[in-house]
Amino acid sequence: AGGLKGKYDSSLSATGPLRGLIIVVGLTREASAEAANGLTERLYSRLANDINSFTENDMLNAMMQGTGGVVCSAIIEDGIKAARSLTKKYGQSLRIIYLNCSDEVVEKSLEPGKNLKKRIGMLKGWRKVPCKSVLEWSDPSTLKTDIDVLCDKINQESASASSEEDESGPGLLVFFPSIPGYGKSSICNGVSADMLDLKCPSKQRAIKICVGDKVEGKYWPLVRRERMSKPSSVYIADKNAPPTIWSTVGDIAAASLGVPLPVLPDQLALCTTSLEIAPGKRLTFPFSLPFLAICMLRVISRPEDSHYGKLDASCKDACMVVAKFYCLYRNMSAEQLLDRCRSAIETSGAHLPSDLIRIPFFCPDATPELPDELVDIIQDAIRLQIGVESSKASGDNARVLDIESSLRKSLMLHQQLLGGLTAKEEESKSSFVAQLSKHVKSLENLELVPPRMVATEGSNEPAFIKIVSIDVDTPSLTKVLQEMSSKYDDLASCLKAIGALESNIDGEIAGGTLVKEPHVTMTHYSQSSQIEMRSRFGAVVDKEVRLKVSACLYGDSNVALSVSLPKYIEGETPIPLPTSRNKYPHITIWFGEGSVAADSNKLPDMVADGTAKAFQPPEEIVIAGRLRYWLIDKPSP
Repeated sequence: AGGLKGKYDSSLSATGPLRGLIIVVGLTREASAEAANGLTERLYSRLANDINSFTENDMLNAMMQGTGGVVCSAIIEDGIKAARSLTKKYGQSLRIIYLNCSDEVVEKSLEPGKNLKKRIGMLKGWRKVPCKSVLEWSDPSTLKTDIDVLCDKINQESASASSEEDESGPGLLVFFPSIPGYGKSSICNGVSADMLDLKCPSKQRAIKICVGDKVEGKYWPLVRRERMSKPSSVYIADKNAPPTIWSTVGDIAAASLGVPLPVLPDQLALCTTSLEIAPGKRLTFPFSLPFLAICMLRVISRPEDSHYGKLDASCKDACMVVAKFYCLYRNMSAEQLLDRCRSAIETSGAHLPSDLIRIPFFCPDATPELPDELVDIIQDAIRLQIGVESSKASGDNARVLDIESSLRKSLMLHQQLLGGLTAKEEESKSSFVAQLSKHVKSLENLELVPPRMVATEGSNEPAFIKIVSIDVDTPSLTKVLQEMSSKYDDLASCLKAIGALESNIDGEIAGGTLVKEPHVTMTHYSQSSQIEMRSRFGAVVDKEVRLKVSACLYGDSNVALSVSLPKYIEGETPIPLPTSRNKYPHITIWFGEGSVAADSNKLPDMVADGTAKAFQPPEEIVIAGRLRYWLIDKPSP
């Protein structure tokens, strides 16, 4: 949680029942900090000292059961912008304490003039902030007694609220890495605690189904808020979750003490498909063409204006919309889909269970084969979609509608054949419910620790390290790339196309993502224990490391600099640089849609087999980086 970074003073090892935020507003930072410290110690909460850095994610974390809430010290002059922003959604989780801030005291606190007038005006603004409760502490001499009384009241209220909710422990975040027409809503609809056989008099676990097409506004931020408010819930995200969303799902699950659980179709649907897009160029997809065809048929079989997301028979390019989702998974096989999903989730700090939910899509005895004529039209649709995306243009609308018309005619012509291939809805739903029930019951003996964003002053519990890296600043990297591209036209064309030669482009660009925080990964928490990372790299953290650029490797889905690591870190007394856990030290520059940064590890092999290229600079190029720990709240590359 960025707003609290470096500002916690208390440990999470013992937490009280407070859920939410208490702001202590005083005339001086010393006085409000003393009062906030007293509250923190009595409530077993966490302490913050900058209300204007307190974010919505911080608030969500403070509201979570088991985190102990947050007490933040402030002065009148800090202003109310952040507080008012939080009260719009979380007013019932916010308390404000005014420390010796009566009108009489404030009027005597400064000499008459502009500053006093400003202080009085800002105090009036504070008093208009809506919140759960307001307390005036007018007598500093009774502060300790007042703290004791308030803490007893808060503890009673919070403990009572927690008891009424009767929920504890981690929950589930169920999501669907698939495409429209898969049947998500059909298998999710009506899932209840009774269906999951969760009847237990001592514990109630909320079941929440969030239908994406019914949500107004941004979907995944809503999921985050609702997951954080009920961490123990079984939360079913009824929305397509393509590869670009997987790290978001992992981040939400990690922050809300949840286990992310993907729901995937059977092996006849999740089946690697290779398709020639252009002469000499093939693309791989993780789903079969029969799966795509049936998803398209289901979408256009929905009655007109019957779908909340308007993806039904009335949508003039419904089949091409499904094809567009299908193309979001390009450049990955079925096996890579599973690997990349796990990598994206676990890089975010969450962990996928070993057994994922797989539900029957095709009949057990089916041999999904499509008529050649339908295969040709579907392949034309995929080629058209890829072409539209590659050209970064809206495409030939007449051509899109022509393909759409051909698809619909062919799909309806073969409707009976396609319908006979699929499993019955009752069978798929029964399988989903049975597997979900098993996963929910497995939560009973699972313990997840609330994520600690940074180490806390005075705490014996260190921050959780995600990776150890050598971080390189973007301007230096851009300069190196510009120098290399000036000597090699083919490389220049590639780097220009992905925006890597410009220093002001944001991470998300058409066709892929530029890495916002370029770095060399030395080790990941899945490769080394926390103790090992600290013992091996502790002596060299924040030290400058000079990297020799040996080559720029580039393929259709990834671009990276290959670098050589020095044996020693230069200085008055050279310090040995611990060896990297990665076989191929590199700086990922860009990765395409359907790919992840970690796929850059495959570039040397791709160069060897001719599916990627390498440019070796004729002269030595050195770029400086600094060795860092990436903590669990650091953005994914």
